[in-house]
Amino acid sequence: MNVVDQKTASSDCNVSTQNDDWAITKFQEPVWRQYVFWGTVLKTIEDSQSLTFKENLPIVLSNLGYNNVNISPFVRKIRNRVKVIVKKNNKLLCKEFALHPNSELDNLGPFCNEVGITLKWLENPCEIPIKTEIKKGLILEFRKAKENLRLKKKHHVCKNKLSELSVRNVNKRIKRKQKKIVDLQMENNKMKKEIFFTKLRADEIRKKYKVQSALMRYYKSLKDKKIQHTINLNETIDLKETIQNSMERIEYLENENMNLQEEINEFKMSFELNQIVQTFHNGKYNDSVREVYAALLSLNVGVNNVEKVVRTVLEKLGGLKVERLPKRTFSDIMLVEAKALAQMQAAEAMLTSDFNTLHTDGTKRGGHEFGGV
Repeated sequence: MNVVDQKTASSDCNVSTQNDDWAITKFQEPVWRQYVFWGTVLKTIEDSQSLTFKENLPIVLSNLGYNNVNISPFVRKIRNRVKVIVKKNNKLLCKEFALHPNSELDNLGPFCNEVGITLKWLENPCEIPIKTEIKKGLILEFRKAKENLRLKKKHHVCKNKLSELSVRNVNKRIKRKQKKIVDLQMENNKMKKEIFFTKLRADEIRKKYKVQSALMRYYKSLKDKKIQHTINLNETIDLKETIQNSMERIEYLENENMNLQEEINEFKMSFELNQIVQTFHNGKYNDSVREVYAALLSLNVGVNNVEKVVRTVLEKLGGLKVERLPKRTFSDIMLVEAKALAQMQAAEAMLTSDFNTLHTDGTKRGGHEFGGV
C-alpha cells in the first residue's frame, strides 16, 4: 500500500466514524478485503505507541461493517499469510480476500422485499416504507430471519472455537504441556536435591547449635554466679557501712543525751535558785512591771486589785514568789500617766486631721469622734 493507504488505516484505527478527506469509504470494496490492506493496518498498529490490537482493530472492522470478528485468530491469520507472501514473493497472493462479503444485507424473503424490509433495517427500525397489511408470510419471514441470525452468531462462535482447537494448536498445546511437565520434573528433582542438602546442612547446624547452646548456658550461669557474688559483696560492704554509720549515730545521740541531761540539771538548779521574781532594782521597778500594770489598768482592773492579780497569777500559775510589787499609789500614778498620754495622742490626732467632733451625738457626718477626752 502507498502512503495514502497508511494514513487512512492509521486514522481509521482511532475513530469509528470517518469524515475526513481520507475516509475509508474512498477505497473500492475489494481493497479493504485483501490481505495487503490488513497487513498494512497491522503494521501501522505495531509501529504506533498509542494503538493496540485489542482496542483499535475492532474500530476498523466496525467501520467496514464487521462487528463479530474474533481479533486474535484474525491477527494470527493475517500475519501467517503475510509471511507466506514475503517468502514466495507472489503479489497475486496479496489480492486474496482476508474477509468475505458481509451477508447481513441479504434479502429476508419476498414479503419483506415487497415492503422494503432488510436485516440492516431491522438493526435500526423505523416506519415501514410501504403501508401494507401484516400478513402471515411476513411474520414467518421475520421468525426465519431471527432464527438465521441466531444460527449465524452461533456458527461464528463455533468457528472461532474451532480455529482455536485446530490440530496445529492442539499439537502446540500438547508440546507446551509436555515441555512444561519436563521442566517441572527437572525443577522438582532439583528442588528435592536442594531439600536433601538443606536438611543435611540443617542437621549440622542443629548439632552445632546444641553445643553452642550448652556452652552459652554454662557461661551464662557462671556469669550469673559472679554477678550474684558481686552483688552480695556489695551488699555486705553497704551493710557494714550502714552499721558503722548507725554506731556513729548512736554515739552522737548518746553524747547529745548526756549534754541535754546536764542542761536539764543546770536548768533545774537555776530554777530552784531563781524562784523569786526580781521586780525592784536600783531603787525603781523594772519596765516589765510597769508594762504589766499598764496592760491590766487598760483592761479595767481596779487600782486596788492590780497587785493582788499579779501576785496571784505568778504564784498559782508559775509557782513563783515575788519580792515586792507596786501598791495602790503606783497604780494611781500609772492611771494618771495613761490618761495624759491618751489626751496627748487625741490632741495630736485632732490637729493632724479634718472633720473632727468631741461628742457622740448625731451632729457629725463623715467625721472622727473623740468622746470623753
